[in-house]
Amino acid sequence: MSTLRDEFKTDIQDAFFTDGDMAETITYTHKGEALTLSAVAEIGEHGSSTRDAKAKGEGYDAVFTIKYGDIPGGPVSGDKITYAGKSYTFVAPDQVVDGILYRLQFVAKETALKFG
Repeated sequence: MSTLRDEFKTDIQDAFFTDGDMAETITYTHKGEALTLSAVAEIGEHGSSTRDAKAKGEGYDAVFTIKYGDIPGGPVSGDKITYAGKSYTFVAPDQVVDGILYRLQFVAKETALKFG
């Protein structure tokens, strides 16, 4: 017998991650291994919008929402996404709904900082 949490998880994942509805196919490189996943992509400038913050390199260029179980062991520093011919580097989790989904921040520019 499934729990309400199990049914909620299935409903959310079905709603978000059916290719063509909200999700698109991306290439996620995790610890050097390329994985083909479904993700919801939000491309554009996010995060801090002040001029001083931009000068310091704060903020991020994209958010990708990915099924929790699709990244073995979870995202780590150095992970990358290739989407629409452009490479994005993992910065930090924006939101994690345990067992259901990751909403992750990425930058299109390279960074020397370690995250994760």
